[in-house]
Amino acid sequence: MSSWHHFSTGTLGKRTMRMAIPDKLSFVLLVWICAFLLPWQWNSAVIGFVIILQVLAPSFRPISKSSRRYFSRFVAYALVLTLVLALVNGLLIREGSVRFSILFLNFFDAGIIYGLEVSVRIVLLSLSILLFFGSTRIQDFARYLQSVGMPNSFVSILLLTLHFLEQLPHRIAQIFTAQEARGAPVRAGILSRGRALLLVLPPLILSSIVESLERGAALELRGYHFYKPVTIDGKDTRFSLWRYVFMTLAITVIIRSVYLWLMR
Repeated sequence: MSSWHHFSTGTLGKRTMRMAIPDKLSFVLLVWICAFLLPWQWNSAVIGFVIILQVLAPSFRPISKSSRRYFSRFVAYALVLTLVLALVNGLLIREGSVRFSILFLNFFDAGIIYGLEVSVRIVLLSLSILLFFGSTRIQDFARYLQSVGMPNSFVSILLLTLHFLEQLPHRIAQIFTAQEARGAPVRAGILSRGRALLLVLPPLILSSIVESLERGAALELRGYHFYKPVTIDGKDTRFSLWRYVFMTLAITVIIRSVYLWLMR
């Protein structure tokens, strides 16, 4: 049994239930619907559920140490982002009652709630995408896109884009090190880092363009664009129990939101 078949089967095994890629995409769709339609209090609970799912569910566990590290860092950054947006909006939107004061600064209820709504929504949308790609092999995802009829050119662009984003932190670190070796003050402070960004962007963009052209030419020489769409196991395309549950929940959230809107 191939590794792809083992990954994509959505049947109940002896120990764990593995989700296929369509199942995980339906979960991402459910999370996005919740992010746009549910109150921020409920979305905060959904964020907690997504974090727990990343730890406990085998299908959503990171496939590498770097994916696990990125997920943990994002969670930490998300907490800071939520706090900053809530405080800034609470300070600028002067509506409602004063929730609390720091020295001579007053933070209002309406602004804090608005900041929480925006930040929680952004965090939930980003977290669901990170959860999917952190637990899914890019090769498997590209194979799935081909199996549903996506053009090879679109799949190749997606692969090159995701590869570029994955290598971006490493490339920036390399360019910073090279510029620092030449005497550029790239790590002296915030202002120096801002000016150094102008030195980092040109080589970063040029190297990315060159690598993309080289990879595209290599794929073209190997006849990639002439490959027929691949087919995957029938169990992956069959409407599974997970997809039924996720889509039912998504429809329920939509019906609830429409009902509350009509009852206003």
